[in-house]
Amino acid sequence: MWHARLGHISQDRKKRLVDSTSLEIDNLDNLPACESGLKGKMTKKPFVGQSKLANGLLDLIHTDVCGPLNTQARGGFSYLLTFTDDHSRYGYVYLMRYKSEAFVRFKEFRLEVENQTGRKIKILRSDRGGEYLSAPSKTVAQTPYQIWHGKPASYKYLRVWGSPAYVKRLVGDKLDSRSSLCRFIGYPKETAGYYFYDPTEQKVFVSRNAVFLERGQLECHNLLRGMVFRRDRDLYGSAGGIHGSREEQKVCHLQRSIYGLMQAFRSWNIRFDEVIRGYDFVKNDFDPCVYKKVSGSSVLFLVLYVDDILLIGNDIKILGDSKAWLSTQFSMNDLSEASYILGITIFRDRSKRILGMTQNSYVWKVLKRFKMEHSKRGFLLMRHGVKLSKKQSPKTDEELKRMLDIPYASAVGSIQYVAQCTRPDIAYALSVTSRYQACAGEAHWTAVKTILQYLRRTKDVFLVYGGGELILEGFSDASFQSDDDDAKSQSGFVFKLNGGVVAWKSSKHDTTADSTTEAEYIAASEAAKEAV
Repeated sequence: MWHARLGHISQDRKKRLVDSTSLEIDNLDNLPACESGLKGKMTKKPFVGQSKLANGLLDLIHTDVCGPLNTQARGGFSYLLTFTDDHSRYGYVYLMRYKSEAFVRFKEFRLEVENQTGRKIKILRSDRGGEYLSAPSKTVAQTPYQIWHGKPASYKYLRVWGSPAYVKRLVGDKLDSRSSLCRFIGYPKETAGYYFYDPTEQKVFVSRNAVFLERGQLECHNLLRGMVFRRDRDLYGSAGGIHGSREEQKVCHLQRSIYGLMQAFRSWNIRFDEVIRGYDFVKNDFDPCVYKKVSGSSVLFLVLYVDDILLIGNDIKILGDSKAWLSTQFSMNDLSEASYILGITIFRDRSKRILGMTQNSYVWKVLKRFKMEHSKRGFLLMRHGVKLSKKQSPKTDEELKRMLDIPYASAVGSIQYVAQCTRPDIAYALSVTSRYQACAGEAHWTAVKTILQYLRRTKDVFLVYGGGELILEGFSDASFQSDDDDAKSQSGFVFKLNGGVVAWKSSKHDTTADSTTEAEYIAASEAAKEAV
């Protein structure tokens, strides 16, 4: 407690304060780890001392790969591989055309030096560059890391599996936290340190700069959400395929809930609509899943998606009364203030009267689904000078067969959900790539992957809305005959409310414009329809 009151000062300063004043702090030498201090002050651990020197030949071999070099040697060699014996400092150098040849050269080196010296290589130490961690080296019976210690193992390295730990962040802004709260999940074989899982980035990595909080077991919470009918009835129906003279009057008793049937969703929606209208909610004519209730100066909106509900209002009392009334009509769970729904994460800052929405977790799932989570982080949505057309579609049976194995339409559909909800910046790129779902070629698939690379770099982008005076702004623009296939133009519009984007669209024109003026008029007409 005193540690927090004194602004998270160091242990030495607390001791000096106790010695120089009348302040008393219990158990000063046994204070628990301070999580706030770990977030703001964590540093890298120093490398104390040095590794034990090798006692004999081949006890320890250092290896490294250099390249690719700017100038190739004769024979097309662009890499060089070195092996240095730690005991004698005697070295070998091998030239390589490709980095993947490293393991082959190691086998040559091992065979030569072990025959010459009559000794075995005990340890091979590298910088974990990957040349010995690829698939071919996994078939070796013994890896270079298997050391013959000849002494008991140390237990100081062991940690409680699954325990939380603050791990030093290697990159980040100056004002960001210097550590991340992760979970310990194991021990790496190739290097010193620990395996950690970062739930925020959803990745596994190795680090030695960590402070463990080994205080207990993992916690698990099961949250149920949604609504079901509060009715218990026996349901009967005719079974398809059972038709005979003796069994025409027989029916089957359904043992499972109606929830799994095709008619369940329509029955649920009809029932919910009847109930909610009885509580003075009015359905929106243009968006049937949105309901509104007005009582004096109080306004309440209800948004329904299957069995997920959002309630939005300017009167806390009416909000509470409406939730209480809904709980009497349906079995439901109150998940309190909305923070995540349908792949959208919601943040609020009431002091600044702003609200933000992002789809970072959904984007990460999309990247993993299409094996792009480790791709480069793209800076552009579309590569400069690249124009897509049907001329780039598959022309041979082999190309067509190869493209059938590529989930082009699935990727475009996943990107479309992001573009429609929170990302107006990718609307144009999506509009262009979505035209070739029936005839996609390699160039079209490359364009889709470029969008995914851009989303990987910008997955944490927010749409931010303010709470000031309602000011609506609209913008529209058009290109002229930008489509190479039919010479049609492209138009787009965007509307902002209090600085936050609320509506946007980018699409190809249905008709061919004869001039830039006509293209601009078509774009302005589409924007005016949205404004109305």
